[in-house]
Amino acid sequence: MARGIASTNCSTATSFVSTSFGIRWPSLKVDALDSNAELAGLRQGDIVIAVNGRPVQGWSDIFGPVRRARTGNRLLLRVKRTGAAGPVEQDLSVPLDPFTYVGYKPGSAEYIATICSRILTPLFCLLLGFWVAAVRIGDPAAWALLALMLSVANLLIDARTMYGHEDALQPLLTTLTGISIRLGPLALVYFGIIFPETLAFDRKFPWIKWIVMGPMLVRAALAGMVFGLLLHHGDMAARLWPIVLAMDPPPQILNWV
Repeated sequence: MARGIASTNCSTATSFVSTSFGIRWPSLKVDALDSNAELAGLRQGDIVIAVNGRPVQGWSDIFGPVRRARTGNRLLLRVKRTGAAGPVEQDLSVPLDPFTYVGYKPGSAEYIATICSRILTPLFCLLLGFWVAAVRIGDPAAWALLALMLSVANLLIDARTMYGHEDALQPLLTTLTGISIRLGPLALVYFGIIFPETLAFDRKFPWIKWIVMGPMLVRAALAGMVFGLLLHHGDMAARLWPIVLAMDPPPQILNWV
């Protein structure tokens, strides 16, 4: 299989790009594709086994080449599919779509709505959460509010950008993102119990709340761990998958490429 990122015009490639297809984990099967990917020979149900000559062991092997690519580049895929004579492997050169974070014409109502929901709302949540925690540092309710705001801010991320930059902190930060997303319900329950004042039953039986909050905390930790492992250790993440499925529906735990 050819190595590297194929390009039709690398000298003028300056814009970021995104995939023209979607992949479902843990099967790595193509479950969505646009017309450009279809014309390149990609089919729904194809299993992606290598990208740019490198075996796919985690999301980083797919996201990394896409994030390094620019307009005019193509992704070199090796896929496995079932043919008339049985499973066969095939090399494909798949085009990449222009990356538009907002996705709408500047100035349009959709553009403004996306800016507000995807950028301004998360920033407001972060500022509010950290400000309240800073001015009421000894108040447990303030820290519960911070956890809730972190959850909301991370929940509004885009699937194309959630894994961050490729560096040593990427797995850790991705794990924290997964944990933060699922801390929201737990923080909301805790906030409701202690604000504006601790409920009477919690003052008398403070352990009862952990019957509900304990599993929620485990779910958050497990989901974050799977997010982090998905980047480079898909096999390890797959071993945790049955447990994750029992605690978190698939559309919520993962996003597509």
